[in-house]
Amino acid sequence: DEKREVAGPDGKKAKIPEVRAIIDCNTKVAADAYWEVEKGLADGRGLSFRHMGHPGSYLAIDADGFCNVIEDDGSEDFAKRATWYDRPGHEVPSLHSFESCAEPGKFLRTRGRLRIDDPKSGGFRLDSTFEILD
Repeated sequence: DEKREVAGPDGKKAKIPEVRAIIDCNTKVAADAYWEVEKGLADGRGLSFRHMGHPGSYLAIDADGFCNVIEDDGSEDFAKRATWYDRPGHEVPSLHSFESCAEPGKFLRTRGRLRIDDPKSGGFRLDSTFEILD
């Protein structure tokens, strides 16, 4: 198995295995839920979710604050919108919460649709905690 080096919230570096993630449980087509976790496009300390069914496309923030499959246009702005920092899960610290590189302090959450949101909004802790599956 390939491993990559990442920095945790405390700055300590660790080697972790490459993983695939199911991010959205509300997809109409099961294949649309699978993502390859890669080194962050904008910052190697972060990570990016590359869509397995759409080469060159990533989970990125759109203009309305929702997260969608968006094709990489090679811009610095896109790289930031498609980069996330893995933080301890808000609801379960051994799981994962993903902070936006483009909008620090806002996190990926599943409230109807994938979006980024502020930790002060209702239901945030559970909606912003994810488990990465092999």
